[in-house]
Amino acid sequence: MLGVQNLETVHEVQVLTSNYSAEYGRASSGVVRMVTKSGTREFHGDLTYLFQNSALNANTWSRNRAGNPRLSESPPPWRYNQFGFTLGGPVFIPGRFNTDRSKLFFFWGEEWIRRREEVTRTLAVPTAAMRQGNLSELLDPGNSFFRRSRPATDPDTRQPFPGNIIPRSRLSAQGQALLRVYPEPIPGFLEGTANWISTFPAWQNVHKDTVKIDYLMSSKHSLAFRGTRIPYHFNSVNGSSRYDELWSRPNRTAALSLASTFSPTFLNELTLSASSDGLGDIASDPACGSR
Repeated sequence: MLGVQNLETVHEVQVLTSNYSAEYGRASSGVVRMVTKSGTREFHGDLTYLFQNSALNANTWSRNRAGNPRLSESPPPWRYNQFGFTLGGPVFIPGRFNTDRSKLFFFWGEEWIRRREEVTRTLAVPTAAMRQGNLSELLDPGNSFFRRSRPATDPDTRQPFPGNIIPRSRLSAQGQALLRVYPEPIPGFLEGTANWISTFPAWQNVHKDTVKIDYLMSSKHSLAFRGTRIPYHFNSVNGSSRYDELWSRPNRTAALSLASTFSPTFLNELTLSASSDGLGDIASDPACGSR
């Protein structure tokens, strides 16, 4: 979904799985090669729109077992809107330049994605007794955390604490403060070792620009330029500490290619390209859209 360009701007797609040539570098798995469309002698364009909604989805297994009616009675909220357009054609000046529309062409595509959803997170968190140093429940071979008996050892004597209970005098104030960062267990919820479940809003804003210029210099030489720009803004949900991080990841690529036909059996293509892939604080990016 977050490729260099959308499918409406792609003329050809190749999926390479092995024996890559040198131009693809040291790829270790599949390589997807996309060729951007070019303009033609006639103007062509299209409009696209894709919409998805949680009303069409089934609920997840985790939410069904959460024991919370708000989670078990309906699937997580989901809104996905993807819309855009493409336009291509000749570049000409009537009576002055490219009058037969056979030399210079352009292609332009833009796409926007707005994704809104609710992410479900599960965790294994300390019980109320554990927060007080009482780890006796871990002596039960069927405990949900380890599925085997797990004695707590005194680091000074290297012997198990009696009853698997750490004396209050041995509890660290810093450790107690750290435990308070973690949420408390959800009564009645247990999924594997996880005894806590919650939901967080997640979102993505993506804007994709693609432009391509083709110039037929002569019957033997052609020049092509392609550029893409993808401002990508999203949040990253951290379930353990119950906060989300806001990120901005602008991506840009540009490529200039000169294709030459020297003979029916001798072809050459020279390509110069550059790209940038940044990651930064979303608050510092004025291009960030509304959440």
